Amino acid sequence: MREKEVFYVEIPNPVDCRRSVLEASRDLLRGLQKYEDLKKIRFQKLREMSVLKNIIKEINTLLNQARNSLPSVTVRMPEPAKQKEAKKAQRPKKKAIEEEEAKKPREVAELEKQLKDIEGKLTGLG
Repeated sequence: MREKEVFYVEIPNPVDCRRSVLEASRDLLRGLQKYEDLKKIRFQKLREMSVLKNIIKEINTLLNQARNSLPSVTVRMPEPAKQKEAKKAQRPKKKAIEEEEAKKPREVAELEKQLKDIEGKLTGLG
């Protein structure tokens, strides 16, 4: 068997090269933080939408009770069956939402720690 040949490449400005790599890493981590914030906002939106759906269900229940207490009238507003099925399919699962919410704080904390490490290295370089 033949041993692997090792080649070395000279870097003309190693400090500048390292600084640029660390700055790129910092920018990447900031982008990841923004993405995590966006995921939080999307999750909050889903949660608020589910709360709104529950309120609408309650309103519909109260409306039906009010209709039942009033005299019957022949005017009706039919609701298509396809829309009802689509609404049922779009509901988010509670377990998946809770698991996603539990993972987010750990990921964000890890990103913040990495960002602080990189900024510390950058200040050490000059």
